[in-house]
Amino acid sequence: MLQYAVANKESWGGFQSDSIYITVAYPGASPREVEEGVVVKIEEAIETIRGINELTSTASDGSAQVQIKLENGYEENEVLDEVKLAVDAIATFPAEIERPVFSRSLWRRGAIDVQLHGDLDEATMKNLVE
Repeated sequence: MLQYAVANKESWGGFQSDSIYITVAYPGASPREVEEGVVVKIEEAIETIRGINELTSTASDGSAQVQIKLENGYEENEVLDEVKLAVDAIATFPAEIERPVFSRSLWRRGAIDVQLHGDLDEATMKNLVE
């Protein structure tokens, strides 16, 4: 009988990706209005904050989302606090927008996936994989 076993192992500490998301509802606005009235203003407000590695923004009908990927070595909570202060200080948002919503995402994954198959019992396969 062919058995199959899988294990996830971390090597070199694994892979980590920390992100902060800013979501803003702008009811009834076109993507262009969202881009000009929300996205550009957020990007300009946070562009000088240290710890930001990558910025990805999306303007769609009635909403905006900005994803901020952090540089390694920066504390997520500290960057988030600075981002909140900068966005909350924007006085030129359109009156129709809803209050920005801030959220965080932490994703960790081991750097190695081990898969083993063969003609052994399940317990032996698991021991070998570990």
